Amino acid sequence: MATYHPDFIVATADKVYLIETKGDDKVDDVNVRQKQTATVEWIKKINALKPEDRMNRTWEYVLVGES
Repeated sequence: MATYHPDFIVATADKVYLIETKGDDKVDDVNVRQKQTATVEWIKKINALKPEDRMNRTWEYVLVGES
């Protein structure tokens, strides 16, 4: 079991974004895509919680490449 630490966490009034940054040459890497899939599944579980248990915000995952 691995731990995950996103590059950035950005909270707005209604959302929490987990942001992962990668070079364009790494965006399609199998490990990056596996991490993305696992994180999206985790976020679905967070968003299924009662709003007060998720800071009254919807959570999202964002993968940002160089370009």
